[in-house]
Amino acid sequence: MLISCVFLFWEVIMGRRNREDEPGCILHIYNRGVARRTIFENQADVRFFLSRLAREHRRGRLLVHAFVALLSHFHLLVESPLGMVSEAMRVIQNEYVRRFNRLRKRDGPLYRARFGSNRVKTESYWWTLLRYIELHSVKARIVKNEAIYPSGSARYYLQPEGPKWLTRDRVERMLMRGSSLDRYDPRLYERLLS
Repeated sequence: MLISCVFLFWEVIMGRRNREDEPGCILHIYNRGVARRTIFENQADVRFFLSRLAREHRRGRLLVHAFVALLSHFHLLVESPLGMVSEAMRVIQNEYVRRFNRLRKRDGPLYRARFGSNRVKTESYWWTLLRYIELHSVKARIVKNEAIYPSGSARYYLQPEGPKWLTRDRVERMLMRGSSLDRYDPRLYERLLS
């Protein structure tokens, strides 16, 4: 009891709001490098980051619906099956920073702050956020077509299958709901992004 009172006092004094992270909630998760520095210097960095997402998926703490990893930041559209997204992101980011620093013989922070999160409460926000994440590499002028960007989920939705840790069923069901198809067709995703 005393510890929770101290924790609450600390949150009030420091101005940090509690995360909305209960089982079943959908969240937009994001973070950026300190001073906008590069956090993904090569594809090996991205693969390691995604492998940590995959591991947290296997642990049941995270369902990833969409993602994009850019040079200086990332965006995720995730679901919290157990209400443990904060713990999952703490593990992912800590392991990523330790590896990043070790390989570059550096120390200190990589991210500007703890990760940010916004709860997705409406279907219209879901669609807006999904398009924002998937088209981010195009809007940032990294590629001309999201289908060729190797560090985002759009390329997987534009194919019949993707990695097992990318939770595609919700997106595919929502897209099929507005069509007459009984099976997912990647052209539905193409239309969403155009």
